[in-house]
Amino acid sequence: MTSCKDAIKAWETAQSVVAAEAEDVRLCPIALQLPLITKMDGALGTLKSCKHLRLSTNAIDKIANLNGLDNLEILSLGRNSLKSINGLDPVADTLKQA
Repeated sequence: MTSCKDAIKAWETAQSVVAAEAEDVRLCPIALQLPLITKMDGALGTLKSCKHLRLSTNAIDKIANLNGLDNLEILSLGRNSLKSINGLDPVADTLKQA
């Protein structure tokens, strides 16, 4: 299992960017060569500029902790273990595609 915080750090290192300033963030384990993310934790709130958050191909079963993602337009969650599509309220005003 990988935390979002660790995945963000690995992505920053791999891409040589600051995640808080990036508009497109890809936290997919295959791309980062990390174990699967199982929980969307509070570290996602640090992605202040993110417009497209890619969390595909993980083991996430619940949408959570989207507070602070004021610019999020696209949330990619394909190939996860979601049981419901709840938890999108914090990004309801900006989200165009999930």
